[in-house]
Amino acid sequence: MVEFAVVLPVMLLILAGIIEFGRIGSLGLRIAHAARVGAQYGSLNPPDDFTLSDWSRLCEQRVRESLAAQPDIDPGRVTVQCMHIPGSPLGRAHVEVQYSFSLLMGWTTAPGSLTIQRVAVLPVIR
Repeated sequence: MVEFAVVLPVMLLILAGIIEFGRIGSLGLRIAHAARVGAQYGSLNPPDDFTLSDWSRLCEQRVRESLAAQPDIDPGRVTVQCMHIPGSPLGRAHVEVQYSFSLLMGWTTAPGSLTIQRVAVLPVIR
């Protein structure tokens, strides 16, 4: 019983760490997918037909729509930046998505929240 009482807190701490890393990894994949959705929209719809601000707004709207369908994502914590980078022969759609993530556990050596950032860049198809 004494050995179990000594080992149990360590095992629970390891389990909590595994859960936190799993949550961070899962959220990172969902944020990366949303960035790819925005970059795909930006690459298939170049800003030739829109003003650049309308293009950025529509690209951001696609990213936010993709994240709205995801569970446990607070839209108020999402920051989206869509940029068109002109180039020769093709331009690029550059989408950066950031999410402020709160940890479940109050770790003493870790911050209370992390910023998860993912970037997707695709060439513009004309």
